[in-house]
Parts: sequence; C-alpha cells; structure tokens
Amino acid sequence: MKKLLLGAFLVLSGMAVQAQDIIRPLSVGIRAGANMANILKDGSSSKSIYGVNAGITANYLANKKHAVRTELLYSDKGFEQSEINVKNSLTYLEMPVLYKRSFFCYRKGGNVSERNRKGNFFALVGPQFSVLLNSTAEIQNSALVAEGAATTTDLYAYTRPFDISAVAGVGYCLKNGLSIDARYALGLRNLHGSPHALIPQNATNSTLQLGISYLMPVNF
Repeated sequence: MKKLLLGAFLVLSGMAVQAQDIIRPLSVGIRAGANMANILKDGSSSKSIYGVNAGITANYLANKKHAVRTELLYSDKGFEQSEINVKNSLTYLEMPVLYKRSFFCYRKGGNVSERNRKGNFFALVGPQFSVLLNSTAEIQNSALVAEGAATTTDLYAYTRPFDISAVAGVGYCLKNGLSIDARYALGLRNLHGSPHALIPQNATNSTLQLGISYLMPVNF
C-alpha cells in the first residue's frame, strides 16, 4: 500500500512539474516609442515623417524561450510628397500579434551564470492589424492654395479604413521587465480606397518603430 501511495505521489509530482513548464505567467504593461514612417511606391520621391506610438502590451510565455506578444497602440504614420509639397498624416489604432523568441547566453558556471544574467535578446515576427483613425493632407506650398482656402484636406473617405502589416524586429529585455526594441512594419494593402489626387495610387505603409516597454507579471 505504501509503495502504491508513493508511486501515485511521484506521478502527481511529475504532472505538477510538467504543468508548471506549460503554464507560464502572463505579463502586462505599457509601451511608448517613435515612428519613422513613409510609403513604398515605384518611382515615388516621398520623404519620411516622424510620429509616436504608445499603448498597452501583454506577453504570454509558452515556455522559457517562446512567447506571444500582443499590443494595442496609437500610432502616427504618413509621408511627405516632395513633388507637390504635401504632407499626408495617417493615424491608426494597431494591434500586432507577434511571436517572440528569446535568446540566452550560457557561460561557464551553469546555473550560477544563468542566475546572474542581466537580461536577454529577443526577436519578434508576426502580423499587425490596423484601423484607420484619421487621414489628412496638408498643402505646404502657399502658392498652391487659393486665398482664404483651407490648407488641410480630410482624406478619411478616400483612404482604406483597415491595413495589415508584416512586422519583424529585435530587442533586449532586462530582468526587471524593462525592454527596448526596434521593428519594421511593411503594409500589405494599398493606402488608397477611392481615387484622390492627394493620395498616391498603389502605395503601402512602411514604418520603422523604436519603443520602450515595461511589463509586470500577473499572478493568478
């Protein structure tokens, strides 16, 4: 009987350890950073513009090296059309859903080295779903504007309301939950919805993002 109980205890202990390996804590936090945005278009002479990205983030660990990171961000994008001196500003609500792969440096000393490690590098890749909040064009050449006319045009009705991007990036995460990363987001859909002279045809978003995040574990 004692042997049977001991065997059952060992089996249950093994299952508990395995469950701990599978079920990892969820971390949530905030993110803020900067965008350098432009468009991709054959023969385009557009210039980059700068904006911000900020919002909330969550990270779920499948195991020590693999995780899913998702965010809900306010993001400024756009471009400047050099040929006609027009600045297009685009604002999105974005939700990236990214696979996160962490890379650990193991040195001589085994567990001691791992315990003393300050942080780790990681890579990110995955899709990003965007909802358009605002789209405007500002004519910066006063000679092109009639006297008394507005210099800013609302282009929301002529811009696609949804965008999908492919995202890839790298970063470094500290043990205290602070991390920094750099990402590139390539839009997979054309910007123009209905034709308009101030929106280039067959152009897609192209954005370099830098961001700082702070994550805190959530205890269940």
